[in-house]
Amino acid sequence: MRGSLIVCRALGTSQGPDRAQSPLFTNLPRRRCDILKAFLPVLLSLVCAPPSAFARAALPASCVQREIHAHRKEMKAFYHVASSDVDVERFQNWLLELKAEAIRDGVSEGTVERELHVNLKPNVRVQELDQNQPEVKWSCKKYLSTVVSQQRIRNGIAEFKENSALIRDIAKHYDVDPFVLVSFWGIESNFGRLTGSHDTVEALATLAFDDFNRGRSDYFRRELLAALKIIDAGHAPKSGMKGSWAGALGQCQFMPSSFGHYATDYDGDGRADIWESKPDVLASIANYLVKESYYTGENGWGYEVKLPTGFDRANVGTYRSFTVAEWGELHGVYIDGKGKELPPGLSKDDRAFVVMPDNDAGPAYLVHRNFTAYLRYNPSTFYAVAVAHLASSIKDGVAS
Repeated sequence: MRGSLIVCRALGTSQGPDRAQSPLFTNLPRRRCDILKAFLPVLLSLVCAPPSAFARAALPASCVQREIHAHRKEMKAFYHVASSDVDVERFQNWLLELKAEAIRDGVSEGTVERELHVNLKPNVRVQELDQNQPEVKWSCKKYLSTVVSQQRIRNGIAEFKENSALIRDIAKHYDVDPFVLVSFWGIESNFGRLTGSHDTVEALATLAFDDFNRGRSDYFRRELLAALKIIDAGHAPKSGMKGSWAGALGQCQFMPSSFGHYATDYDGDGRADIWESKPDVLASIANYLVKESYYTGENGWGYEVKLPTGFDRANVGTYRSFTVAEWGELHGVYIDGKGKELPPGLSKDDRAFVVMPDNDAGPAYLVHRNFTAYLRYNPSTFYAVAVAHLASSIKDGVAS
């Protein structure tokens, strides 16, 4: 009897005062109540039955599996809806605090009320994507074959030829490699084809909500406030601000805080439109690189090298910088072999680093300083190598 009372109170279904005090039960729509009622007798029988009853009433495994499969979808739907109901009040209270903070931060009251409206709720799909990110262990070779696919290379060559005048104009203005610009554009959004379809305010509000994402809620809260400022300044498309489920925006996939620092109105229409304007997209990428220590006039990105036996692995990484000459003389690392002439555009006095994306399992590269600028766009060695490889492949394709 005591067991049944515990179950009833946990579900909010006990008779008397406990029933009236249970917000879970009173807030559930009829459909969810029906589900609870259907499962309640089973739960009560499990709690109240003597131990011997379980042995007598044991069901074949196949029967149990059929029952589980029959109710799995219903219970999954119930869980999502019920958990949303429970969080709504706390979310709305949290939203009120956020509104006040946004207004104090300079966002107009009209934008705040329009974007952080009363019907805004946490997005279950965004929660699922955040909580179930795949942990895939790829080699650098596998990563490159996927990200720098033959189709992406062909698309990059076509995009460069179609927009050659614009690309070269922006590259000259910022003094950056035109093929590097196109490479970033291709890897970030497949040349504007994949920019994300999630409502940015809704996605960031979901991720910033303290009850859901305590570990990174402050970060996403700042990004949400930055997104509101972008909307308030009139930069977002009239159709609404869309992006990835994590809040990255437009064809160059800037987070909202990066937008404020790097997004550029290159076409002069009064908006830094990284969603639909190719001039703004490419100029914003170039502006990012230059502001993040891209060395103008430095050709290439790096070369695959063979490390000598006994090479000190402490010298691997972008924090260990030597000139090209020093790498050879002091550490036995040569481009194309000892005594060979350096490739055109590379000086023995240029500073460089050794990186090994796969550690000892893959190739080593002697890379230039601009490689670190690539890493500031995305701090993944795989990513930076992919940008470099795609840029080289597009350049070779355009020249042929």
